[in-house]
Amino acid sequence: MAGGNPSGAIVPDRMDVQRFEEDGRLRLALAGELDLYTSTALDDALVEAEGEGWPLLVIDLTGLQFVDSSGLRLIVRTHARAGEWGRRVVVVNGPDTVARVFSATSLDRELEIVASLDAVDDGTH
Repeated sequence: MAGGNPSGAIVPDRMDVQRFEEDGRLRLALAGELDLYTSTALDDALVEAEGEGWPLLVIDLTGLQFVDSSGLRLIVRTHARAGEWGRRVVVVNGPDTVARVFSATSLDRELEIVASLDAVDDGTH
């Protein structure tokens, strides 16, 4: 399937967002590349999740191959809003190329980031 970008050129869809409702939490699993052209799909999913009031939102980056500043902005915004509403956002880190972006920007110290889905603490333990 192809999608458009602001220049009018046709580019292939390079990111997929899958939604999983799991034991009182919502997990958004991303695959592909999260950048300026694909970030609207994540933004739409995040806005929908925020409106539903999930106490725990898991953003799963294990299938992501690339993230740029527009993707980081969405994750940081979602984290900040969740904190204001007494909710949690946990990020499951992606491969090294993605993890390095969080480390280089020091966001790995600001956000709740875990190495694997199994490491997500749902708050019941």
